[in-house]
Amino acid sequence: MEAAFVRIGQSTVRSELTTATGARGVGTYRLALNLEWSPTSFDELEGAKILLGGELQASFAQDAPLPLAQLQAIYAMAFPSRAHGTSTRIDLGANLSAAQVEALEHDRDGGPIKLHLNLQGGVFRGASDETTPLSLVFSDSLVYRFRPSDWLEILEHWRYAQGFLIQVPMIDGPDSGRIKSARADLEQAIQHMSEGRPREAVAACRDALEIAFGDDSGQFLELGYKAPGIEEAGKDARFWLVQRGLRAVAHAAKHRDGVTADIEWERRDARALIMMVSALLERESA
Repeated sequence: MEAAFVRIGQSTVRSELTTATGARGVGTYRLALNLEWSPTSFDELEGAKILLGGELQASFAQDAPLPLAQLQAIYAMAFPSRAHGTSTRIDLGANLSAAQVEALEHDRDGGPIKLHLNLQGGVFRGASDETTPLSLVFSDSLVYRFRPSDWLEILEHWRYAQGFLIQVPMIDGPDSGRIKSARADLEQAIQHMSEGRPREAVAACRDALEIAFGDDSGQFLELGYKAPGIEEAGKDARFWLVQRGLRAVAHAAKHRDGVTADIEWERRDARALIMMVSALLERESA
């Protein structure tokens, strides 16, 4: 990724984001950012210890950055002596709630994202004892841009997209092959949605319905498509009507014609279809 620069005293430090990874916690999503700091003038910072923290912000397109979480150092940090190199690793972490990740994805809408690291720190130089004075204080802001494909890797680390499918079991049975094929189309729909292609996501839901339920237009003919007999219909007939309605919605994304070509599909449309089709597949597999 691109490099940014931090000013510490008279030294300029090149800060390169080497890795960005995600992990699931207990009710939280962990974002870990690994930086490599390389001073352009090493004499001032040789052997210095670093105290570092700050705030993480996010922005999208030309929008202003928005506060997201507190940044914390994961490990103790220090610049090495010259004999051991001239750069050091900086490991920062931030914890995000599920609601924050959902809001991020809503605002990102499949596009790129920028992370803003607003850092505040102190530098200690001299002997390693309790009397070591605080030599320098500094603050700076680093900005790193993530392409949609880069950010998707972090979402996969968080298992964010797979959360939509957690309710769809993979079971054995006479229809397990059919349901597994439909699940694969649903997973494709999730990937399309994560990459900012809601039309393709809704169309993949249509494929999942087609594989899972086949051509069942001959069932429950007494209802008609407008379901005039819904008051007397049984449970299976009512669920049949639900999946036929979902198929009608997804059909508009799968086949573009004079009526459907002007429909603008949004991320919320894709998510709604994915969740509803997931629920139907779970019921069909049980």
